[in-house]
Amino acid sequence: MTITRIATRKSPLARCQTELVKDWLASHGYKGSLEIIPVSTEVDLRLKWSLEKRGGLGLFTKELEDALLENRAEIAVHSAKDMPTTLPSGLAIAGYLPRADARDVLVTRSQCAGKPKEISTSSPRRRGQLAARYPEAKWKTIRGNVTTRLQKIYDGEADATVLAAAGLKRLGIESFKGLDFEFLPIHEMVPAPGQAAIAIECREADLEQYTAIFCSETERIVELERAI
Repeated sequence: MTITRIATRKSPLARCQTELVKDWLASHGYKGSLEIIPVSTEVDLRLKWSLEKRGGLGLFTKELEDALLENRAEIAVHSAKDMPTTLPSGLAIAGYLPRADARDVLVTRSQCAGKPKEISTSSPRRRGQLAARYPEAKWKTIRGNVTTRLQKIYDGEADATVLAAAGLKRLGIESFKGLDFEFLPIHEMVPAPGQAAIAIECREADLEQYTAIFCSETERIVELERAI
């Protein structure tokens, strides 16, 4: 039996998204056995890194792409917003799962009464757009998986942070003790290109076997956003 190895980061959200890809393939007639290959990424191990200073895009994909290029996996699963617009030679995007809610969520300590003085985000995009609402706010970075960041906000390491609505939903997080969740409208907080879409990457030589398996509508929209 053919075994298709699926490379993924080790975070709970990455593993959840990979299970969604695995289920999608199994339910859409993909032949063969599917095996998940967790990959350690340097950016996940070095939580004190400033993602902005180290270039941001590509930091979350490199080790998974290495696994493809070195034939340790057949496909890799990414959050589409983490992917650079130019892929390494020999790799291609096989497709996307249907896109989820692309909004961002402002998570604020309840006792701040909607007026956070210190906001945690490593995203220049989020910082730039939220500055219009909170011009006096100070900015800092808190890294870690979603639950870790929520706990750190509750513990007072910052007054607020911003998380993707899709990630919260995939993890089944609708609320958190002592925190308020506000879904930000698209016209106020424009999402990153590809936000809320799960991208599947493969070797160019294998691309044909994934034709028509994934969501064509999401592919059309996300590829347009990436092109812009």
